[in-house]
Amino acid sequence: MKVGGLDLALGDVVAFAVTLWIAIWLSRALKFALDEVVLPSLDVRRGSAAAISTTAKYAVIGVGFGSAVLAAGVEMTRFTVLAGTLGVGIGFGLQNVVNNFVSASSCCTSSRFRWAASSSLANSAARCGASACARARTDPRERT
Repeated sequence: MKVGGLDLALGDVVAFAVTLWIAIWLSRALKFALDEVVLPSLDVRRGSAAAISTTAKYAVIGVGFGSAVLAAGVEMTRFTVLAGTLGVGIGFGLQNVVNNFVSASSCCTSSRFRWAASSSLANSAARCGASACARARTDPRERT
């Protein structure tokens, strides 16, 4: 099938999907292994362990996406054009989304926060956890 100037074959789409699926599966398996086996045996603090495993997961997904693009047969010149347009789009329209992602990633690596902490404000309690990578402020001398 030809879409504009791009020849799109079913095999390329399948190669992209399978490669991306494998990358996501590997990233989940790596995160599970790091969280359950490797990092607890190294006596790493809970917040640091979560930051390490999450960063490793994102790295594997990023490399997997690049591999999927190459497996689909996309020329690198087209990929650089796509990356450039994404950069412009992020620069103009998605600044808040990227800013929040970077801020949450920064909070994950900060030692001033305690993972899965509870907080209450004005008679309403909240629990922060790994699902939103949110943390509650604690005493910097307190280590968990």
